[in-house]
Order: sequence, then structure tokens, then C-alpha cells
Amino acid sequence: MKVLVLGAGFGGLELSTRLSDELGDTVSVILIDKADGFIFGFSKLDVIFGRTAPHTVIHHYRDLVKPGVRFVQATVTSIDPHRRRVETNAGDFEGDVMVVALGADLDPAATPGLLEDGNEFYTVPGAFALKDVLANFKGGRVIVGVTATPFKCPPAPSETALLMHDFLTARGLRDQSEISLVMPLAIPIPPSPTASEALLEAFSQRGIGWFPGSLVTSLDPHRKVAVLAEGAEMPYDLFLGVPKHHVPDVVAESGMCVDGWIPVNPLTLETAFQGVYAVGDVTSVGTPKAGVFAEGQAAVVASAIIAGHTANSSATHYDGRGQCYLEFGKDQVAKVDVTFVTGLAPSGTFEPASTKLAQQKSDFGTTRVQRWFGRQWTPTWHLRYIGASPTAGPLARPRGTYRSGRATRGRDLTWSRCVAARDIPLSRTDSSRLSSVDCLPSDPLVRASVLRVIDAADAAELSWVSRPIVLIDAERQRTNRRFGRWILVPWSVALIGGVGVSAVLGNAKVGKWIFFGG
Repeated sequence: MKVLVLGAGFGGLELSTRLSDELGDTVSVILIDKADGFIFGFSKLDVIFGRTAPHTVIHHYRDLVKPGVRFVQATVTSIDPHRRRVETNAGDFEGDVMVVALGADLDPAATPGLLEDGNEFYTVPGAFALKDVLANFKGGRVIVGVTATPFKCPPAPSETALLMHDFLTARGLRDQSEISLVMPLAIPIPPSPTASEALLEAFSQRGIGWFPGSLVTSLDPHRKVAVLAEGAEMPYDLFLGVPKHHVPDVVAESGMCVDGWIPVNPLTLETAFQGVYAVGDVTSVGTPKAGVFAEGQAAVVASAIIAGHTANSSATHYDGRGQCYLEFGKDQVAKVDVTFVTGLAPSGTFEPASTKLAQQKSDFGTTRVQRWFGRQWTPTWHLRYIGASPTAGPLARPRGTYRSGRATRGRDLTWSRCVAARDIPLSRTDSSRLSSVDCLPSDPLVRASVLRVIDAADAAELSWVSRPIVLIDAERQRTNRRFGRWILVPWSVALIGGVGVSAVLGNAKVGKWIFFGG
């Protein structure tokens, strides 16, 4: 049996993995995607706010090696659902079963002014470019705005507003800035009133303006105003937009769509065409457009294909359930578990934000990369400052903030004073705040994988590393009490199981350290 899978997102990857796990090479799966790698939606926010680097969040399809699965990097140019056949720029393919999982395309150009003077953060290029935009932002009026419905990952605009608050606070720019969130929804997360109440409370506590029930229809680059659907205007210095979503053109041209999206049986994900299924954002199944729902739908389709190929299993029905993690900022993550059943109001539960759920979210990404790509991965570079504070020099010692002497395992501390006297908390996944720490090394130096001593005066900005390392501040000589050097040490040298080890490297007495890695 040949299975043709169009799209290698949550749906395509989960489907291919389940078929390979159950059927091995007794089935031939052709997985087609135009990209060379997969990126989690939440990883875009990690990149935007400096939690990690772009190259660390791309999971290349070349690493996908599974029995019975062949990945083809190609652009689909034509779909024939009657014959279950596609044309691509890498040749033509057909199958006994075809699954369309091509997601939704994004169209920033559909909103006048967005390309000229705004920043969209839903595409990969847009998110990666925004990282550099924020690095140069000096504060002002920030608008996070939705430009059309439907849109993927409904919590993302709220998460962005909260993380922007943290980002501006860390850089000492929050007092001179405003943050506004414009959404077409009456509450931030309509399926979960409890989650919405928690978000609205978080907005209120942080002074984030909430403007529900509206869309941003255009930007005026000359007057620097966002125009809302009802005609009102909002001034901005930085606009972060959710662009218009639509079905991919090749899907629209296939004749499979009704009212812009592919209709499917909500229980089986079957389309109107024999042997053709559709999962994820490309459908109008009735669940939010989010990866976790595409994953659940793919599991149902996989069960149907496996049941049709063997006599040892039976197909399951889609239950409309999905879990979503919500970033609340300050290293706190909440979770919503909702179920969408046709004809009924959504139901679900809400778990308040906590660091425990932050770890669960990290595990969510880690386990899927392990399943799909067969390798270990940590979603963000973790950070913890352990030990005594700098004594003098570029960083003046904040008395009473730190313990001196030996390191304390797992202890979150606050770096309450930096070059510009900013309050910068450093904790488990708080690496976003390091982009403004003036005393940290610049990108080329941080990438070094060998021991190196760096003048602190030359260090301007922390970027990211291609492998875990330890950044140690040390005194060159015991008699020299001035903080003037940084030492980069390979992870294996300076850390064992996350616990700092005492060492003497040349004349540099190691006294405290900062480390990155899983």
C-alpha cells in the first residue's frame, strides 16, 4: 500500500511516525513538504524574545529516518483528489491513500501597510527577523494585533503581549512603553473562560491594554497609526501583527474546498473524495488551528489506514481534544485542556501558570522530537546563575542579593544590578533577558568551544551557542578583586550533572558561573 502525505507539520509527522511504527516497510509512505525542516510554533516566540537561536529550533527532515517512510522536499503544484495524485517540482506522485496536511498559508500583504511598517510574527522569516527588530527597539507604543480570522494558535497574541512586557522590563524600557492587544475575540481564549480570566488579570497587573472584538485592517506608515475595523485609530511605534490566513492556493485549486477550507467528517477526517483525508489547519473540522489538534487528527487517520491494512486493529474516532500551553511570562506557563465536539459547546479544564507546567511544555517538545526525528532536543537554552555575585568593576556587587562562597544547587537568584542598573531576573528559562546584559560576550566569542579569556569591556551582547558551554566569571588572580574577565569552558569540563565543580584554570580562580543547555 502507498500512502501519500502532503505536509510535514504536526499532522504529517505524527501520521508518518505511527504508520512506520505499526507497519514498518510493509507500507510505502511518501511525505512531501517544501521546507527542509520543521519548527514548533512556540519556538518562534523563543527566538523572537531571545530564549534561543534560530538554528537551534529547526528540525531537519534529513534526520527523519523511519522504516517505510521517504521524505521528498518539493513544492506541490497540483492536486488531483480523484486519482490521489500530485504534481510537484520534483516529479509526480500518487497513492492508494492521500492525506492533505498542508496547513494554512499566511498573507501579510493582505493587510495594507503591514509589510511596509509592521512586523508579522507568524511566519518563520517574520519571527526570526523580529528578533533583530526588538534588539534595536528603544521603547514606545507597542501594538499586538490580529488582522483577520481564522488564525492559528489563538493564545499566541496574548502570549506575545505578556512576553513583550517581560522583554521591555528586562531592558529597562517598560516605564516608557505601552503595550496593547487587539483581538477579534470577546475574551482571549473563548473555549476556556477560566483561562481567559487569568489572562485578563495578568494584563491588568502588567498594564497591558486589552481591546477585544476588533481587527486591525490596515497600517498608515506615514502617520504611524493602526486602523481598526470600526474606523478607530491607534498610534504605534512598533506593530506586531498576526497576518491573514488562507488555504494554500494549490489546495484551493484542487476543488476540495468549501467556503475556503476542506470539509471533513469530524469523526474520521475523511473528505468527500474516496481514499482522501485531510488534517490540521487546512480543514474546517471545527477545532482551533493548532498543531496539537492536527496531531490528534493524524492519529485517527493512522488508525484507519492501519485497520485497512491489517486485521489486528480497528479504527478510532476523533474526540476533538487538545492541550495547549500558555506562556504567562516570568517563566510561568499555564495549560488548557479542551474538547470540541460538533454541536456542543467546548468543554475543558485550566491549570494555573507555574514553573512545573513550564517544564511540561519543554517535555512536550522534547518527546515529539524524539518520536519524530529520533534525537534528543531541549526547546530552550536553560539558564541559571549559581554562586556569588561579581565583586566590583563593570558589575557592582549588589549587597545582600547573593550568597557568597560555594554554589547552591538549583537556586534561582536575581541579578539586581547590571551596567545600566537594570533589574534582570535570571531563572530557569529566562535567557530572553540576557540580550540586554551589557557585560556578556558577543556572538563570535560565545560560539567558541574551547577555553578562552575575554575582556569584559569588549563584551556587548550575548547571542547563542551551537553546543552547551559554561560561562564563568573569574578573577585572574586571587589578589585582584576586580571583575574583569570572562572564561568560556566546554560543558563537559565545568559541569557534571548540572552541578558546578571547583577548579583552577591557569591563574583564574573559578568562583561563580552561568550555564546554558538542557
